[in-house]
Amino acid sequence: MKPRVFIGSSREGLPKAKLLKGYLSGVADCQIWNEDFFENNKSSFESLSQSSTLFDFAILLASADDVVLKRDNLEISARDNVLFEFGLYVGRLGRNRAFFVKEKGLNLPSDLYGITLSEFDFGSNFEDVSNGIGKRIVDLWQTFELGLAPSTILALGYFDNFVLPVSRELMQSEKRSVEGLNFADFTLNIVIPDELPNNFQDEVIAYLGTHNLKEMKVETVTRKFNFYLDYDYANQESLNLYDLPTTLGALKRAIEMAVPNSYYGESERERVFKKKEMNNFCRALTYLVGNNSITKKKVKITMVDV
Repeated sequence: MKPRVFIGSSREGLPKAKLLKGYLSGVADCQIWNEDFFENNKSSFESLSQSSTLFDFAILLASADDVVLKRDNLEISARDNVLFEFGLYVGRLGRNRAFFVKEKGLNLPSDLYGITLSEFDFGSNFEDVSNGIGKRIVDLWQTFELGLAPSTILALGYFDNFVLPVSRELMQSEKRSVEGLNFADFTLNIVIPDELPNNFQDEVIAYLGTHNLKEMKVETVTRKFNFYLDYDYANQESLNLYDLPTTLGALKRAIEMAVPNSYYGESERERVFKKKEMNNFCRALTYLVGNNSITKKKVKITMVDV
């Protein structure tokens, strides 16, 4: 899944916004402000505020659209709404994930003085500027920040309190004994649904029922954990354990609080938000697993259709 990027501009800046979207198409899924962004029967501010939760990055293009009188001096300025939207996305996503790209010669508010900003002209450098932002997005996409919904912190808690301690215990051979069989190795399979189910407990029951798994308990220094596993009586090389992270039920409740509604069913905005947070949970957990000397060889993460 590519990162989702919002591109804002003035109406006069739309040609540049479309060019930028084309340049970034290989690394991001971009939506320009005029592409079914503003919802009917809602104010522009309401649409902007609510939809900002759906994006991982934002790029605001400030073109030389207006002439303003400022302390008796005429200055070339960006459209007011572009400056406002930049502030909104900085507040929502953080300043590392909101980019302000300005046309050369443009005057800016004094609050932005001293900040390095990308600049473009109507010559040949716009593609270079766009590619530079694309590289920055690819780099930042490998990091995980605490956002509105707690997918990152849930992944951290699940790894630190469950995946890692259980993997440590299973490294001891006596912990891999089941029904009198001693297994030489193990694989911990973490199964994550590709979409957040309405009832996670029902999803666990359904998965177990279709895979004919047996239950097992692993005791760590802090507590016992229930697992589900399969193995071959004739082949004791590896014990396969499965877990569906029920902590994702908390993510569903957090999203419902962040995107409240007064109707049954889900809007497209809610579906996109859930998909975004599920993907972030999986990416964050994959990063944590891959950067630990124990889990990187013993834990396998799989996203499955629900």
